[in-house]
Amino acid sequence: MANGEVECSKAKEAQDNLTLRQEVKTLTMRLQDAEKSSAADDVQVILKQLTKEKKLRFQWEQKFKVLEEQHQALMTQVDAASRQYEIDRQAAKGDIEALSMQHADQLNQLQSEHDMQGLVCAAVAEKDQLAQLYAAETKARRHLHNKVMEMGGNIRVFCRVRPTSDVERTSAESAEVVTFRRDDPQVLELTLAEGPKHTFEFDYVFQVRIVTNTGSQIIKQARQLVEQLGRPLELDTDGIWAMLPGSSLEYPCVMLNAAVQENFTNHQYQEVTAGQKYQMRSECSIFFELDGPYKCMVVPASTEEGKLLKKRYAVFNFSNKLTELKGFELKRRGELELIKAFQSQVFPCFLEGKTLAECYAAVGDCANRWLDILDTKGQAIEEEEVLALLTENKSMSGRLEDYGNQKSTSITTAKRLGEFLGPKMLQDKGLTCKLIVLTRPYGEKVTERAVPTAIFSAEPA
Repeated sequence: MANGEVECSKAKEAQDNLTLRQEVKTLTMRLQDAEKSSAADDVQVILKQLTKEKKLRFQWEQKFKVLEEQHQALMTQVDAASRQYEIDRQAAKGDIEALSMQHADQLNQLQSEHDMQGLVCAAVAEKDQLAQLYAAETKARRHLHNKVMEMGGNIRVFCRVRPTSDVERTSAESAEVVTFRRDDPQVLELTLAEGPKHTFEFDYVFQVRIVTNTGSQIIKQARQLVEQLGRPLELDTDGIWAMLPGSSLEYPCVMLNAAVQENFTNHQYQEVTAGQKYQMRSECSIFFELDGPYKCMVVPASTEEGKLLKKRYAVFNFSNKLTELKGFELKRRGELELIKAFQSQVFPCFLEGKTLAECYAAVGDCANRWLDILDTKGQAIEEEEVLALLTENKSMSGRLEDYGNQKSTSITTAKRLGEFLGPKMLQDKGLTCKLIVLTRPYGEKVTERAVPTAIFSAEPA
């Protein structure tokens, strides 16, 4: 029994071994088949990659061929450019040598011209010096001649040129025909259109700007001339006659002066002299002028010779309109805008009210409003309006360079405008200067404290 079991067991083991061998063989065959299949797939992949590489190689060969052709073409162009560069270099070298020679010739020519210009400038300076000496000699001779003629009672002739009006300054058809000489105030030159220049000589020529700068000189010379003729001169603010009129003096004026002298002269004036003595003298103490519309207003005059009272009056018509205004800043150029604005508002107030007290009350209300502006320094109004009220408008008839070393607020303003806006602003005539006069720097003259208002409206840098 035991042997049979052993045999069975051996037979079973043999069977199991056979089965295992079959399975191993089957698996081995399968493994070989799998390996063959994987190798075939790899071969296909390699073949595909090889085909792709061949295509890429062909494309690169084509590109290389194109690039090689382009390289050959570029090398040909480079060779041509090199040859052209060498040709141009040789030509430029020749041009440079020619220009160097031309430059040397021009330098020599400029040096010769500079030397010649120096000689010309020296000759011009000598000519100007001789002209100044001649002008000074002529002036001295003329002065001595006038002195001699004055001793014999000669009448001198003065000339004053009328200033140009606003219409003439803005008109394109207008042109200045009068020329003054800076170094000779007795000569005036007149040029009409394209004609020749005419020279006129006077005892004295007052230039246009003399009206605002040295008007007192006109009065002094006119008075000196008239007194040399043995006649008294009555000064007036409206102007001075520089020559005797062709017609006789008005009869009413002459008779009025004679009547005042005869009827209103006080012969009992007594003045204390040395030693407590009295000296009797006569004096007519009534001083007045007839002025205003139709010469029907009696206006007081000054009691001192050489001093004038400022005549101020306003005339209204029956339509309550202001027809004449004299002595007030409202009608004057160059006055403070604050004064003009006040006067333009206060004059209509004189027509308000039915009684004199009501009229004065209306005028007082207007004056108080402007007084408040002054007391508060314009705190209730805008800064731009305050600046406008403190502005003065001045006009310059000539160019800035024509005024030389003269000093005035308008000249200072023009110079500062030139520094602020550039020198081109000062080339033309008729420059209008809007300015204010500052309080600082203290102690400086008014002409040095003038500032153009354009500075205050400029944008900060």
